[in-house]
Amino acid sequence: MARKSRKPSASGTLDAAAQAKAEMKLYRTAVYARLSVEDSKNPDCDTIENQLLFVRNYVESKPYLRQTAEYIEM
Repeated sequence: MARKSRKPSASGTLDAAAQAKAEMKLYRTAVYARLSVEDSKNPDCDTIENQLLFVRNYVESKPYLRQTAEYIEM
């Protein structure tokens, strides 16, 4: 099988797969959670576990984010 060129085609554009890869940047993301006196009024923020779950789910839902660290302040 012949090797495909990575250079733009005669029309000046990359193929769809190469263009999608070029446009998608991956951002390394750190997750941070802490408890606060002010948070005690909100039942969703009662625990570190709930906060981490919320933020982890957010990061997982975004294809351009990758969790690389996690910080917890108690």
